[in-house]
Amino acid sequence: MLLDKFEEAENIKLRLLRNAVGVGIYQAENNIFSEKSILDLIDDE
Repeated sequence: MLLDKFEEAENIKLRLLRNAVGVGIYQAENNIFSEKSILDLIDDE
């Protein structure tokens, strides 16, 4: 019973970690795109 609860907690932690990594990658890609857009705007002037 206690082991089941522990495994459930571990599964939730892994899921949250995976979500955090996914969000981190998504934000990093967005940051790269926004920096690129800013550089493009500067180059246009």
